[in-house]
Amino acid sequence: MDTNPYQAPTAPHVGPPLPNLSTVRPTILTVLGILNLVFAGLGVIGLMIMFAMLAAVDTLRLGTPNPVFDALRTNEVYRNFTILQTAVGCLSIIVLIASGVGLLQMRRYGRTLAIVYSIYALLAGVVGMIINIAFVFGPMLENAQGRAGPEQFAALGGMVGGIVGGVVGLAYPAILLFCMYRPSVRNALR
Repeated sequence: MDTNPYQAPTAPHVGPPLPNLSTVRPTILTVLGILNLVFAGLGVIGLMIMFAMLAAVDTLRLGTPNPVFDALRTNEVYRNFTILQTAVGCLSIIVLIASGVGLLQMRRYGRTLAIVYSIYALLAGVVGMIINIAFVFGPMLENAQGRAGPEQFAALGGMVGGIVGGVVGLAYPAILLFCMYRPSVRNALR
């Protein structure tokens, strides 16, 4: 007889079978896995646009001044930073795809890659904002300084929109990083 005399008797379970807790998938893993793949897809589209822009920056002439194209044409530091950021962006998209697949398959590497991607994306976003403020927004405001009216408002609007867009772009990597350290995610991927 292998009953424990010190353990309280339990009633038999009635109803549907209880789930095996070792195989329960936290919903957040599915959501973040899918979002990683969606954002990676958007990243591929963004990289294609960036490659086209870098290829055409010297030949493309727009009817109105474009501060980003002007900085890419005239500032070697900004151009080299953009090329480097684009190349590293290709690698980060591969990491994001692998992370999304790993999270959907409930693999530890999915969590590890999500953490690596999040840290990279947060750092790259902050550095990119600083570089844009220094090399695009600064000269843009200087050029609009002596002019009153629509050009000055356009310069301010472009700067505010760029900064707000950069901050909003940091939201997903921050949320992803936060979620990867939740106990339910850590326990599910052990």
